[in-house]
Amino acid sequence: TSDRQRKPAGTLTAKAKEEIDYLLARLARTDARAKLPPFAAE
Repeated sequence: TSDRQRKPAGTLTAKAKEEIDYLLARLARTDARAKLPPFAAE
């Protein structure tokens, strides 16, 4: 299927955004590409 046929994804919960930020912060310790602005701040 193409991207146009897919349904839009649901929004992430605040808890999910916090978990993403935590995991990216851990990854950023060894990989500079993971140093991104906080996702939960959006």
